[in-house]
Amino acid sequence: MGKKGNRLTIEDRIKLQEMIEKGLKTVEIAKALDIHTTAVNREKRKCQGAYDAKEADENTCKGQHPIDYDIIGKKFGKLTVLSYDCIKDHRTWWNCRCDCGDYTLASRKYLLGKTHRGREISCGCIPKQNWRIGHREVEISMMCKFQSLKKLVEEVDGCWLWTGYVNQKSQCPMASWNNKVYGARRLMFEIFNHAKQHAEFVYAGCGERFCINPDHIKVGRPKKGHYN
Repeated sequence: MGKKGNRLTIEDRIKLQEMIEKGLKTVEIAKALDIHTTAVNREKRKCQGAYDAKEADENTCKGQHPIDYDIIGKKFGKLTVLSYDCIKDHRTWWNCRCDCGDYTLASRKYLLGKTHRGREISCGCIPKQNWRIGHREVEISMMCKFQSLKKLVEEVDGCWLWTGYVNQKSQCPMASWNNKVYGARRLMFEIFNHAKQHAEFVYAGCGERFCINPDHIKVGRPKKGHYN
């Protein structure tokens, strides 16, 4: 039946090393140590060169899987495995180079697990790149919206008076963006202050109820009687 779990002690590994050096076959070694032949082959893979009992014992991760040196040189997503680094938190960690040129540490579990799920992994450059693309798309969209808003204003004494739709109850200039209705002033404020400042309320500091000039927009609520 073999030893439970085919786990070897340092003494077993020293005997295994001696038998390998004597030229014994895998089947003979397995029979002598009362383990399965696959356990013998697994032990041999723990060493980069000739089998060494001490190196194999150090490279045993809590009696679990041996260090998989076969992944060196392989590519996972954008990461190419360069060399083995250490065992930490029951995982083997590897030095990797990303296609972008940066270097990073990654666990074997991360490398295999993510790629098996069809996800493209990297040193972190992919999320950054996607954020930049998304951010740039938002900026382009906002500038396009600004141009369309400008077509609905009439410039009078420095004010941009809104000529589009107005909420009949609040008398607030209204506009739509991405299938949602916004106050035209708030929309103009968001365009010029995107990711810089957030405000719950904005108003036209010039006192013109229909002005949406970004230079005239103030943060807060207008005082009573502010608009004529």
